[in-house]
Amino acid sequence: SRVGYKTVGDRKVRVAKRSGILSASGSSSAHSGTAVDLDFAGTQAFTNTGTVLGNIIDGGVASVATITDSGTMTGNITLTGAGVETVIITDGTLTGNISTGSAVGDIVTHTGGTITGNITLGSGTDVFNQTGGTVTGTVIGGTGTDTLNLGGGQIIGATTLGTGGKKGRYPLHPRRRQAKPE
Repeated sequence: SRVGYKTVGDRKVRVAKRSGILSASGSSSAHSGTAVDLDFAGTQAFTNTGTVLGNIIDGGVASVATITDSGTMTGNITLTGAGVETVIITDGTLTGNISTGSAVGDIVTHTGGTITGNITLGSGTDVFNQTGGTVTGTVIGGTGTDTLNLGGGQIIGATTLGTGGKKGRYPLHPRRRQAKPE
């Protein structure tokens, strides 16, 4: 695992890259089973190309967090922070749920690989982009004005925009089987 800083524009960004096995367990605290906690102020990035066994959380502080997975993750990704949070699943495997909180601008992007679990957008103005890969579970919009961009891949399960304002673009690929949002 490497932790360091890089400059993006005029900001210093805290970066962690993981290529081995990271495992966490426990049952006695609010953060039990947490492998990665991005609960720090500022801009952060976590990239996994190895194996993560445990939950990834970001909550509580005004941070900008980006989580990128092209490895294997078993655990939930929970984003409840006050800043803009982004999850990108490129060609990895996630077995667990992804949930966003009330922040404005949370983005979940799935370009390939497999997600086995539910994706729940919170009460903020959230976006789910899918251009490839497979989601086996439900995609649920929250109470905010959410956008679902379903341009490819496959969702095996229900897709619901939720009770907030609704936007959505649906697949243009007739060969790909995908459920339209309810």
